[in-house]
This record gives sequence, structure tokens and C-alpha cells, in this order.
Amino acid sequence: MKVRTVLRWATCVPLIGVVSCAKVGPPSGGKADKTSPRVLSTVPAANATGVTADASILVVFDEVMDRKRTEEAIFLAPRSDFKFDWQGGDRVELQIGGGLIPDRTYNVTIGIDARDRRGNRLEESFSLAFATGDDLDLGRMKGRVIDASFHSTKHGAFVWAYDLATFHGVLGVEPPAYVTQSGSDGKFTIESLAPSTYRLLAFVDGNRNQSFDNDEMLAVPASDVVVEDDSTAGEVGDLLLIDTGSLVLERATTVHTRSIVLIFDRDIASETLAVSVKGLEIEDQYIVPGSANRLYLTTAEQEAGREYEVRVDIEGGMRLKPEESLRGSGRADRRPPEVLRNHPEGNINRAPELELLFSEAMASSTPPFPVIDDGDLIRVLDGEWAWTDHLRLVFTPTEPLMPGEFEIRVDLTAVLDLAGQAPADSVATWSVTLLDSFDHGALIGTVTSKATRIVVTSAQGEEIDVVADSTFALTGLTPGKYQVRAFRDLDGVGAPSPGELDPFRPAEPYLLFGEVRVSAAETATIEILLP
Repeated sequence: MKVRTVLRWATCVPLIGVVSCAKVGPPSGGKADKTSPRVLSTVPAANATGVTADASILVVFDEVMDRKRTEEAIFLAPRSDFKFDWQGGDRVELQIGGGLIPDRTYNVTIGIDARDRRGNRLEESFSLAFATGDDLDLGRMKGRVIDASFHSTKHGAFVWAYDLATFHGVLGVEPPAYVTQSGSDGKFTIESLAPSTYRLLAFVDGNRNQSFDNDEMLAVPASDVVVEDDSTAGEVGDLLLIDTGSLVLERATTVHTRSIVLIFDRDIASETLAVSVKGLEIEDQYIVPGSANRLYLTTAEQEAGREYEVRVDIEGGMRLKPEESLRGSGRADRRPPEVLRNHPEGNINRAPELELLFSEAMASSTPPFPVIDDGDLIRVLDGEWAWTDHLRLVFTPTEPLMPGEFEIRVDLTAVLDLAGQAPADSVATWSVTLLDSFDHGALIGTVTSKATRIVVTSAQGEEIDVVADSTFALTGLTPGKYQVRAFRDLDGVGAPSPGELDPFRPAEPYLLFGEVRVSAAETATIEILLP
């Protein structure tokens, strides 16, 4: 008897030992539904064997689903033509064109883009394996997808797996053997694989066409994955997503008569861009932290109403098209600058180097020396002010400080922006505790591969990195949380190489180790496992 015939006879069907009638509509009143949907049952059952060639596949959810988004998130491997037959909104049948292939293991994946009618997604990808033969393939592999822009896990990325024993096409263009999506923690698992060697790629499907396009974020693996005929998982490792598309200048606009802002479609590095404005001198260009997709230009006085043409060249000789134009502004800068950050704060492990970060380009004026207050004595802190760029002003003290708690204050009334305005808050304050040496912490570890670069980032954004072949030690650390990541710096450029898709070139092995807490007078120990 065909599965679909049985389903039309009954509204509540026992499946995989579960009798359940799914919800058929939205809840009536009460709190908004924020619960992730889940799969209640399937036919065939999980790990079923001997499934007939004319069988269809039924998936039952625990609530009514968004049909379009759910259909987009369902994948069948080996790839086969199928159509959807929805029954009641909470169950969908996959009808296979031409039937199932005999003696073959099938895998149905429902990615986390599947969602209910309230927009709640699956919490993690769902996978169903069954076989038309007597045995089920047991091979599997697992990995994780990482966003290089934020050094964090990426959910909802597509992961494609190609069986190199049978595939001889173009990666990323022709369809893969298996498809899944990374879950909320960036992790993915592909199960019920035939023994073989697989090559993976991951990408963010920005336009939701279920295919990789050249302007989408892409990750290629550090190596191919050998899958054995058992339940031992082949380790893919961390796939590092890199933005591969061409940079796009979305808009150019004036801020005031001496400032222009260029807004791009992604974060940028100021030093990689050369900008010119026809008929207008550019005095400086900078990025304000927290708005890394915006490039600010300090210009000579603009002529109000005059049209200016903006041209952007990228390092390496490529010019952005189309070129943007804007009209000059006669509006004066009447907004006082702001102090975006005064660093450091809290516990520190050495005499403080005081940093002030402003919201806009400043003149080269400097404030008087800071005043330091330890609760018993107020005195002037001797040292030197220096502008590291037009946004950052740094004070380096010349005298040593004894461990203790301090409040440090600086009068900013003499620090002016290019329009001659001082910050609205005229005093900057630091509250710090200078730790004694025995209150410092340390982080030591081992690495499994040569030329491993370990990057350690504090909660305040300070980075320390070291290259190790076997062991490493970072001492004198301020107690607190640190993020640790590592990669094999095979080319010595100091950043993980993303590899290439066509012609294929593997990426450098990368690992987002995660967060490590460093405590006072203690040593944290970690192990970095990279191929």
C-alpha cells in the first residue's frame, strides 16, 4: 500500500511508535508563539531498510508550517526530482519522480530555514536516513561554519558535500551529493554516507536561490574528508566563511561642508582604498569603530550645490563602478565631538597607557597632563600625549605606579575638532586597578601542528598573537575572559588564507577555540588541535 493512500484515509496516523495529531492552526489568544517547530515523525521511519521503490516520504511537524520557506529547506540525497504534497499544513509528502533507486541509502535533510507560520525556525537541522536495500550506509562527518568577519559561529549556512569518487564537474556550480545547513551553534552533521572521499564547501545563500553565487560568503575546506563504513565521524573542522564578492559603494553623501561619508555594502579597511573627489581636496580618510562599512573623508571647504564626482580604487588596481556623485554642502559642523571610548577600564597589569577615541577627526591640540587620584593623594601624572591618528589620542606615563586603585581625570576643553569645538563632556575619567605581579594570570598550551598562529583577544578588544610549533606561553595577563582562535600560518602573512574554489586550493586550517577564563595567580592550559 502506498504511503500517500493511507494518509488520505486518516487524520491522525501512528508513525514510528508515536500517535499524535499535530496542531492545525495558530494558537487562540495567550502569549505569542516563540517556540521552534520540530519534526514529530516520518514515514519511512528513521534508519528503515527495505523501503520499496514506489514509496513516498512523509514528514509530520508539530504545528502548521510556512510552506514556501519549509520547501526551500528540504533536501534529498542522492539528488532526485520530487514534488511536495501538503496535507493540512503540518505534514508534507515528498513524491519522488521515477521512484527510489534500489539498494541505495537516502538522506532527507530539513535545514533550519524551515519555519512555522509565526516565523520560528527549526532549532537545528533535521536528518532522516533510510535504505531501499537491506543495509544502511553508516558513514558520517561533522564540522562547524565560522564567520571570519566576527570570529563567531554562523547559523543557516549551506554546506555542500561532493563525492569525489563520482563527481568530476565544477565545485559550487554543479549540484553536490549531499546538502545540509549549519545549526544555531554553527555545527553540522551529514549522516548515512557511503564510504568515500568527500570535498565540502559552505556558503551564505544571500538571495535564497539555494545555489552559490560569486558575490556570496564562501568557505572552502583545509582538506578533503575520508568517510569510513562505520559510525566514526570524519572531522571536517572549522570552515571559515570569507566575503568573496566585489565591494559595492552603496551611497556617498555629505555630512557637513568639510566632511563626506561613503557607505559600502560590507566592512572595509581604510588603508586598502584610495579615494578621490574631482575638484575637491581630501585631507584625511578614516573609519569610526563600530561603523566599519563607512569611510569618512575630511575635505577642503566644499562649494554648496556644486556636483562632485567620487572615485574609489581598491588596492591592486581595481576601480569600483559605478562612480558616485554628490552635491557639496554649505552646512557648518555644529555637532560637538564625542568620546567613544576611554581605555583602559577595570583591572590592568601595567602602568596605564590612556587612550581616547573620538567620534570624528580632531585637530592636533592636546589636553593638559592627567590628574591621578588614589584616594589619599591627588597629583599630576607626568608623561606624553600623542595622536596615533586623527581619532585616537594616547597618553604614555613616564613614572611607574604602585599597585592600587586609581581614578584618572583629563580636562578636554583644549581638545578641539576641525570646526574648533570641544567635546560636550569636558572631562574624561578612567577608573582602574593596577594589579600586583602575583595577581597576573597566564595562558599556556600545546599545538599539534607547526606554524600555528594563536590569536588571543581580551574582552576590551586587545589582541596578542604568537606563532608556535609545539608549545606557547602568554604570561602577565590581566584576569578575565579571552577569545582564542588559531590557524596554520603556512604562507606567513599573519591571516588565515581562505583558499580558492576554482581551481581548487585548500584553505589554511583554522580553529575557533572559544572563550578561556584567565584567573589571578593561576595558569590556564589549553590544547590546539589542527591538522
